[in-house]
Amino acid sequence: MRSACRAMLAVGLAGLLAGLALAQPGGGARLARPTYWGNTLLQNKSVQEELKLTADQIDKIREISHSIYEKHREELDALEEKLGGEKDRKKREPVNQMRLRINEEARKGQEEILNPQQKKRLKEITLQQRGTGAFSEEEVQNALNLTADQKDKIKTIENDFHKQWREILPPDAFRNRAELPERFKKMDALRKESLDKVLAILRDDQKKKYKEMCGAPFELKIERAAPPGRRPAPGQEKDPNKR
Repeated sequence: MRSACRAMLAVGLAGLLAGLALAQPGGGARLARPTYWGNTLLQNKSVQEELKLTADQIDKIREISHSIYEKHREELDALEEKLGGEKDRKKREPVNQMRLRINEEARKGQEEILNPQQKKRLKEITLQQRGTGAFSEEEVQNALNLTADQKDKIKTIENDFHKQWREILPPDAFRNRAELPERFKKMDALRKESLDKVLAILRDDQKKKYKEMCGAPFELKIERAAPPGRRPAPGQEKDPNKR
């Protein structure tokens, strides 16, 4: 369960860095927001363009995110009302488990909208954004044929990454949005530094395989996709460098 949470948070952070999808005005990060259940990367404009999503696909992805949340909203609200105030993490675990189930249901529904080529590219982009966290996944470990010693060393690097992550991006970080760009910059540098440490542990053949699995390098851009009904026409997109 912990690895699943970390996987969701890592990809969610990637989407956050790319589009501030989880940032709430004057508050903290909020997972239970209808618009963003599922694969947050699919909410990012640069990812949508890389996958060549159609307008119909984008609308359906949003609809699935909202409908899955609405399907479980009352049950989740009741559970959060009952356990949300608990200080003991173990007592709050049912809430986390339910959020994971809802998110996974939405993710699967969204990815069914994609064609095979889009699914393949999304998987590559997701692997890139997972950073060191990808190496804790059984599929990646098996594909690279990691040794027990390598897994132990990678686990140490991953734990250190999450420790520093919490220091850079504490729960109250979103209260001061002016500081977020600098925090995100530090997070990105930390992610790259940690990944370099993991790659240094791999053999040449493992590095080659990992590179093949990641596909062509992709750079997430800090921008959000246009909201429903307000998608800009070709050539009329707002320049992100202009205020």
